[in-house]
Amino acid sequence: MSISKSSFPPSKEKYITKIKKIEKENLLLSLKFKQFDYLKDENKKLRKALKLKKEKAIDLIGANVLAFLPSSWRHLAIINKGSNDGIEDGQFAIDENGQLLGKIIEIEKTSSCLILIDDPEFTTSVFIAKKAFGLLRGNLVGAKILYIEDGSEIKKGDNVWLKIPSINLPIEIGEIKKVKNNQNSLFWDIDVNLFAKHSFFEKIFIIK
Repeated sequence: MSISKSSFPPSKEKYITKIKKIEKENLLLSLKFKQFDYLKDENKKLRKALKLKKEKAIDLIGANVLAFLPSSWRHLAIINKGSNDGIEDGQFAIDENGQLLGKIIEIEKTSSCLILIDDPEFTTSVFIAKKAFGLLRGNLVGAKILYIEDGSEIKKGDNVWLKIPSINLPIEIGEIKKVKNNQNSLFWDIDVNLFAKHSFFEKIFIIK
């Protein structure tokens, strides 16, 4: 009686080949799921930004972050929009919730540099609720508000915001974390807890 070749169990090599094939298929499937999650998250952010744009009647330019500056003391990012897309020096960048992320400081034709709000060299004029007006300067653990001569009415938790003259939209920045009367200075020490923490976000929106 002849025994067919198929009667013998598969060799060890065939098992290994089959396992590798299954592992490869699982990896490709996992990557597809991750891509789907990324697209779903980006779509959610775009919908929020579109809603903000319509409700507040502002003009936004969506941009992707290409890279973050590898530095322990500077917080800068490179985005994929430049002068060809209408980007200008000094324009502010927000997230999909309307919170301030930073502002444009350098521009090329197809890319720009964004200084983040917690960079030590970031500055902008801000309001503290309806109580005071000062200069916000970023730092690696949050931010400070400078040049407040009388901070007696400022309280912990007061909101800090930016008003851009060209649009009718207060840009959220953070809230007061600490208020202290500095006896050795003309100005009060005021610390801010930023809403937009420094993180490796991928999508931003530039206010035109």
